[in-house]
Amino acid sequence: MSTEQNKALVRRFYEEVWNKGNFSLADELVDDDGSRYDHETIGPNSAEIQKQAAAGITDYTGQNMWRVRNGKLVEVRNNRDDLLVFYQLGLIPSRAELWKQAGVFSSPYIGGATDQAQAEPAEAEQT
Repeated sequence: MSTEQNKALVRRFYEEVWNKGNFSLADELVDDDGSRYDHETIGPNSAEIQKQAAAGITDYTGQNMWRVRNGKLVEVRNNRDDLLVFYQLGLIPSRAELWKQAGVFSSPYIGGATDQAQAEPAEAEQT
């Protein structure tokens, strides 16, 4: 396959499986004997894993690098915002709440966040 065909395959995967929820198409596009590299972990990659990952996630920030072999997605290397994904799945509280639990009430990383639960000044002075 050419580079352009590989790009079209990856675009089709994200458009159909992730954006439209056509999870059955993952069976056609993803090689079940593939590999997945997430940060420092290595694991299997399959159509079933990709279907589970795509279900329930509405907002996702990251970068994925794919390797294509024989017209199938065979390897993915992920660099993504796992905290956002975990929050969307209900596994952890919001970033603002995590910062608050850690006792951080002012930070350039949380200023202006729409979901930021601002602490009262008296509350901030106690920490």
